Amino acid sequence: MNTDDIRNIKWSMRPAHNTTLGKILTARELGDALDGIRNIINRNKVQQYSDRLDNIAEDYRLMKDFIKRGFNDPKREEVYNGLLKKAFHLFNDVSMASLKRNTAGLSYYSPYAVANMPLPDMRQRLESFVQETAMLSLNPSTTNTEKKRAIYAEHHELTTAIFYHLLTDLHWNEEKKSFYQELLLSPTIDSNDAQLLTSALLLSLLLVWDARKFATLLYLYQYATDQQVKQRALVGWALTLPREEIMFYPELIEQLRKTISAQAVQSELLELQYQIVYCLNANQTTEEINRDIIPNMLRGQNFFMDKPTDEQNLQDIINPQAEEKAMEELEKSYTRMMDMQKMGMDVYFGGFSQMKRFPFFNKANNWFVPFYAEHPELKPFEGLDESRLEENLFKHSSFCNSDKYSLALAIAMVASQIPAELKNALNTSAVEIQGNIAPDIHNPAYIRRMFLQDLYRFFLLNNLKNDFDNPFIDNGIATHGLFFGNQLLGALGMSPLFSTFGRFLFRKKYWSLLLLFAKSQGLKEDTASDEWTYFRAMAHLHLGNHNKAKQYFAQLAERLPEDEKIAQGLANVCLQTQDFTLAKEVLHRLQLLGTITNAQQLFLSEGLVNEGEAQKACDILFKLHYEQPNNAEVLRLLAKAELQLNKPEAAINHLNQIFENKNSATTEDLFFAAVAHWLVNNMPKALDLFVSFLKEKRIELDEIRMELNDRLVQLEYLQTVYHRSAIDLNILTDIVADEIEANGSTFTDNF
Repeated sequence: MNTDDIRNIKWSMRPAHNTTLGKILTARELGDALDGIRNIINRNKVQQYSDRLDNIAEDYRLMKDFIKRGFNDPKREEVYNGLLKKAFHLFNDVSMASLKRNTAGLSYYSPYAVANMPLPDMRQRLESFVQETAMLSLNPSTTNTEKKRAIYAEHHELTTAIFYHLLTDLHWNEEKKSFYQELLLSPTIDSNDAQLLTSALLLSLLLVWDARKFATLLYLYQYATDQQVKQRALVGWALTLPREEIMFYPELIEQLRKTISAQAVQSELLELQYQIVYCLNANQTTEEINRDIIPNMLRGQNFFMDKPTDEQNLQDIINPQAEEKAMEELEKSYTRMMDMQKMGMDVYFGGFSQMKRFPFFNKANNWFVPFYAEHPELKPFEGLDESRLEENLFKHSSFCNSDKYSLALAIAMVASQIPAELKNALNTSAVEIQGNIAPDIHNPAYIRRMFLQDLYRFFLLNNLKNDFDNPFIDNGIATHGLFFGNQLLGALGMSPLFSTFGRFLFRKKYWSLLLLFAKSQGLKEDTASDEWTYFRAMAHLHLGNHNKAKQYFAQLAERLPEDEKIAQGLANVCLQTQDFTLAKEVLHRLQLLGTITNAQQLFLSEGLVNEGEAQKACDILFKLHYEQPNNAEVLRLLAKAELQLNKPEAAINHLNQIFENKNSATTEDLFFAAVAHWLVNNMPKALDLFVSFLKEKRIELDEIRMELNDRLVQLEYLQTVYHRSAIDLNILTDIVADEIEANGSTFTDNF
């Protein structure tokens, strides 16, 4: 695969032509792009980049002058692309500098001037921390405890400064790329530091993309032996996959191709995409837990923990199985919650999302630093055995790191208020969060899930969330979160897994994501497979886009006329849109197969009545009436059919059944009852009903004749079956109008 292959991709998501980035990547218009960059420089007052811009502009001027003088340069396109690449780098640096200048939360002022610190010095400081803490562990004296606090505080300040520096660092050169690749793989620095700085690279790429930072994450994933670093790197490069910009970096294309060609990597990417989808649905998971699980757990706990009342003692005698049933319900709810967690769902987001308001979380790095009890910004647990709590609450619980910090901060805040008896119990007993279910903390999928939950909380709750290309909300879901939608992956050989992912979304009923995935993959409606057409049809149906769903089901019905599942889908969507013409044939087929539903039979009957095939409708309706004698819709359609079949008395009987239940009667029932009584020459009753109908419709006096005449003319059977002429209709209309004008009749309650 080469840059020509990339250019041949029909990108479904690309920057707009009229943006500066679009001028560089999509339109490839260098002159306009340089003008756009100059505007950004002036608007954001980052004139330090003007010289670089002028140099690119001068090179382009010389190139144009060379061509203007009639010279033929066989490397013209190569030179032009090189200038576009320089413009792209400059645009990214200007964008990052503008963000940093205009966003206070992206800056951190530290005594460590990391931006000017020689890279070897940075490495030496990080390695020294490992050596110092190792020496301290050999002599845990009181003096060393104070020294330990000082060392951790100093180190935390350093890593915070490095984190913020990496977050907003400008376009990397090869020296920086090589340095950080080696540093973050080195066993001589602390794993926590490597994990934190890897996270910083991910965040930086979601601010402004940089090929060498991306290549570093890819390299870490390929060669890291520490699974914590490896999995953070995987999440990082998956969420920041490039699109058109990769055409500037043929070496990166090759690095990606080699990485993704491994079957194990493809499987891991698919699993990661599943996990991200579960993150995207964390709010729905929280709603399900609050609605279906927590109430049962609370009821069960109250049943066993509360002191039994006399009434409960009596219930034990009357219903001795009640306690056992309550226990079963409690166990089911607990098991369901644990099963959701095993599947990868974020079951703790709802609770811990309310615990991210501590000042601790004002620093972006604190959302991503692995939990360690020595963190300088944690306070001691007054009167509690910290080592025991750490062992039970933090080491052996499935909380992500930021949730562990939330819990530690909350415990420290209330520790002084905990009664002595409870403190003693906590200090002497094991505190179990998840019973006997111990998470496999070394499993790559578990490691990824914990990191994704930290990411999700940051991008949903932190004040900086709108300054990034947020992969969990709005357009960021399509461009980053749903990374399987990146067509680059298909070009690199992963397209066979797209159907697998589509089936997953379909099976889990993630309809919006299913449609977004199909759109991002550029799957054309007229060339999509039957499976994807069905996926789209069902997604639109469940999202209420009935006309769109009907379009896809109609396509499928033409291709697969014998498929009953498709026939059912088309029938149901036609029912929603009241399109009997399209549904008629398929409804008849479902009727012959014996799989037609009652709702579909009613729809078929209504369509037949409207088309004048009353006897066929009655054949269906009589069967339904036998099964559901009080169904108002069946009675209503029977009455309409019987009027067409010259059976007005029968129609009156069925309409009277409706009127017996006033909640079922409609204004239309009044009209057809009036017509039926007129046809049997019961004029007083007919007049009464016509007047009631018109009053219910709130028809103005001067519009009564027109309204009533129009409605009667539409009933063709009045002329063909009952031989009522236009004159008869005019006379009836006048009589009803006269009645209203003369008597001011009111709605009649007795039918």
